[in-house]
Amino acid sequence: MNTYLIKTLKIAGWVVGVIITLYLSIALYIQLNRETITKKMEAAIDNLINGKVNIDAIDISMLTTFPNVSLNLYGITISDTLHHQPVVKAGTAAIRVNVLQLFNASPEIAKLVIADASIHIATDSSGYNNANVFNKKDTSRKAPGKQVIIKKVECRNLDIAIADAIKNKLFAFNFITLKAGIQQRDSIFDIVLTEECLVKGLGFNLAKGSYLLNQTLTASNWHIALNTTTGDISFNSTPLYINKQRFNVAGAFHFKDVPSFRIGINSTKVPYALARHILTQKQEKKLSNIDIHQPMDSLVVTISGPMAYHTEPRVNARWVVKNSTVTTPVVAFNSCSFYGVFNNQVLRGISPCDANSKILIEQLDASWGNIPVHADTLQVTDLKTPMLSFDFRSKCTFKQLDEQLALSSITLKDGNASLNLQYKGPLIPDATLLSKVTAFIAFTNGTLVYEPRHINFTNCNGSIAISANSITAEKISCDVLKNHFDITITGNEFNRVALQDSGKSYITCNVFTPRLNINDFTQALTTKKATTTRKGIGKLAATALAIDNLLEKGDMQLNLNATEAQLEKFTAQNVEAKLLFQQDDWEVQKASLSHAGGSVLVTGKIHQVNSNYHQVNAQLNLTNVDVRNVFYAFNNFGQTGITYKNLKGKMNTKASLTMGLNNKGKIVPKSMRGVVDFNIKQGALINYQPVIDIQKQFFKKRDFSTVSFADLKDRLIINGDNITINKMEINSTALTMYVEGNYSFKDSTDISIQIPLSNMARQEADEVIVNQGTDAKVGPSIFLRAKNGINGKVKVGLDVFKMFRKKKSKAAVPPR
Repeated sequence: MNTYLIKTLKIAGWVVGVIITLYLSIALYIQLNRETITKKMEAAIDNLINGKVNIDAIDISMLTTFPNVSLNLYGITISDTLHHQPVVKAGTAAIRVNVLQLFNASPEIAKLVIADASIHIATDSSGYNNANVFNKKDTSRKAPGKQVIIKKVECRNLDIAIADAIKNKLFAFNFITLKAGIQQRDSIFDIVLTEECLVKGLGFNLAKGSYLLNQTLTASNWHIALNTTTGDISFNSTPLYINKQRFNVAGAFHFKDVPSFRIGINSTKVPYALARHILTQKQEKKLSNIDIHQPMDSLVVTISGPMAYHTEPRVNARWVVKNSTVTTPVVAFNSCSFYGVFNNQVLRGISPCDANSKILIEQLDASWGNIPVHADTLQVTDLKTPMLSFDFRSKCTFKQLDEQLALSSITLKDGNASLNLQYKGPLIPDATLLSKVTAFIAFTNGTLVYEPRHINFTNCNGSIAISANSITAEKISCDVLKNHFDITITGNEFNRVALQDSGKSYITCNVFTPRLNINDFTQALTTKKATTTRKGIGKLAATALAIDNLLEKGDMQLNLNATEAQLEKFTAQNVEAKLLFQQDDWEVQKASLSHAGGSVLVTGKIHQVNSNYHQVNAQLNLTNVDVRNVFYAFNNFGQTGITYKNLKGKMNTKASLTMGLNNKGKIVPKSMRGVVDFNIKQGALINYQPVIDIQKQFFKKRDFSTVSFADLKDRLIINGDNITINKMEINSTALTMYVEGNYSFKDSTDISIQIPLSNMARQEADEVIVNQGTDAKVGPSIFLRAKNGINGKVKVGLDVFKMFRKKKSKAAVPPR
C-alpha cells in the first residue's frame, strides 16, 4: 500500500477519533450537567434581552445531523417583563454547527431549525410594545467578538402575529413551512425563501377588515435583499401563488426616516372570486353581488404609500375581461368584454379611502340576451356611499326586446328599436335600480299586441323617454286596423307601479286621428284575457312587472281629437274627448262632437263589474240635432214603435242614463234606467202608423201621412224595457192630442191618447201652430188607448170605459 495513502488514512482516523471523542465528551458533559447548562443558557440570554427566558430541556445530536452538531432546545418561552405573557414560544429549536466550525473562534451557524412555534408582537393601548424584550439590557457595553452568522433557517408550523391596539392593525401568518438561505455582502443580506403560508389576515385597519383573509400563499426561490444600512427590503418580480393562482409580485419597503412601501402584482386568467377574496371583507361584500363567470384576462395591481399611523395605502388596479358572462342583481350580460380600473385616491390632495375611490369600466361591449349593448364608460364613485353612472346604447329588433322584457301585457313583434339607458345616482344593489334609469327608446315599423284585449298596433314609429318618475313621448304614430293615430305621452309617479301602488301612477296621452272607427275597439269591452307571467332571459322581472302594473293598474288620461268618428251607423265630426282610464273604471270627463247637424256633449263613467258586464252612467246633452239622423245612427234606440223614417225636426235633449254593456259593447236587455228631457222643433211625423190608424177611424177625409207639429217636449222615464211618457201635448197641423202612458220594448205598451173634439174643425194651411199646455181646458175629448195586441203589435182603440184613467187614478192613490 502507498505510504502517502497510509499516512492520510491515519490522519483521517485520528481526526474522526478526535471528533467522536469530542462529541462524546460534549454529549456526556451535557447529559451530566443538563440542568446547570440550561440555567446558564437562560441566564446568558436573560442578560442580553429585556425579557424572561425559560428552556424546558436541552440535548445534543450528531449522528442524525452529521456533519453538523445540533444543539437542541425544547420548550422555549421568552416572556415580557410587564405583562409576563409569552412573546416567543417554540416546541423545539435546533442550532446546527458544522463540526469543523467548532474550532473557529466565531463559528457560523449552518442551520437554525424551529418547529411548532409562535411569535406574538403586540402594542397595547398604552403604547407599550412587547418587542422591547429583544432590546439589549446594557447598550453601553459593546458585545465582544464577531456578529453571529446564520446560513439557513427552517421553520415548521410557525405562527407570527403583529398587533397594534392603537393603530387597530393586525398582521397574522401561519408558516406551514419556511426555508431561508442567507448570504451576507457587507450590510446587505441576500435571502432566498421557499414557503407555504396561511395568511390569517393583513389588517391595516381592522374596522375595514383584513386583506388575504385565510388565503394560502406558496413561493419558491423568492430572492429578497435586506440592506441594514439604508433600512430597505426589496425583491424583484417573483412568482407567488395565492390559492394555486400564480401572481408575479415585486416590492420595496423602506423602514428609516419616513417608512413607506410599494408592491406590484400582476397575473393572467384570474378567477373573479379569488380576486374578491384578496380584498377586505367590506370590499368583498360590496363586490359579491357581481359575478364574472370566466377568469379575468389580466390583472395588474399597485399598492403603495407610507406606513405611518392612520394612513391607507394607495391602490391602483387594472383588469381586462374578455367574452365572459357577467351577472348582477340588476341584469345579466354574456359575451361581455371591458377594461376595468380601480383607484382609491381620485383626488390627490385627499388621503386614500373609500370615499375617495372610483371604479371605472371602459369600452364595455356585451350581449343582453340577444341584444348587443355598448357603454363607453360605467363608473362607481365614493365607495363609502356609492354613486353609479352609466350610459348604455343598443340597437335591436322588437322581438329581441320582447324576449328580454318578457311583459305579460304586451308582446313586441316586428320592427326595430334603439335603446339608450342612462343613470346617475346612488348604487342600488337590486333590480329596483331600473326604476331609476332614464331610458330613451326609439322604434320604427314596430308591431305590438296588447294581450289582455288582443289589440294589434302596427306601423309603430316614434320615441319614448322614461325617467325615474316620468314618461314622455313627443310623437308616436301607429295604426289599429284602418285607424291611424298620432300620439304624445306624458306621465308622472311612474316608479310607484314597481310597488304595485294602484292608481298612483298617472299618464296623459294626447291622441289625434283623422278618422276613428269605434267598431275596431269594441275589444276594449270584451272579457279581459288572463295573462301569464313570462320568464324572460334578462332577469328583468321587476321591470316587466312595473310596466305591466302601469298598464293594468295605473291611471291614464286620454285626450282624443278626431276629425271624424264612426260607430256602426253613427257618424260624428270634430270629436274632442277627455277620458280617464283607471284599473276597472273608465270616465268620460267630457266629450264633445258634431252630429246630425248639431252638437253633442257627453260625460259619464263605465265600471267593470265582472268580465261580461260593465255598468254605465252617462249624461248627454244634444243641441239642435236632426232627430231623423239621431234615430238612424242609434238604430232607433232598439225599438220599432217609431223609427227614423217617421221623424223630422231639430231636437234638443238632456238625458241622464244608466245601463249595462256586455263584453261586445251591446246594451244588456232591461238594464237601462234614466230620465230624458227632450224638445223637438219644426217637427213632423211621417207615415207614423198610430196616427194613420187614428185618421182611418176618426178623420177619414184628412191626410195624416205628414203631420207637422209645434214644439214637442216632454220627460221620458226609462226603466228597463219600459218608457214612461208624462202627459205630452202634440199640437200639429192635423190635430191636437195629448199622450201619456207606458211604452214597452216588449209587450206591455199602454198609452192613453186624448183627442179634443175641437179637432173636428179643419185648421187653415197657414195657421200658426201654438201649444196650449198640458193643463189647458180643451173641452170634450175622445180617449183612445194604444196597447199591444195578440201579435205583439201596438193597436189603437177607443177607451170607452176610461180604463186607462181608472188605472192611473188607482195607481195614484196610496194603499191604506
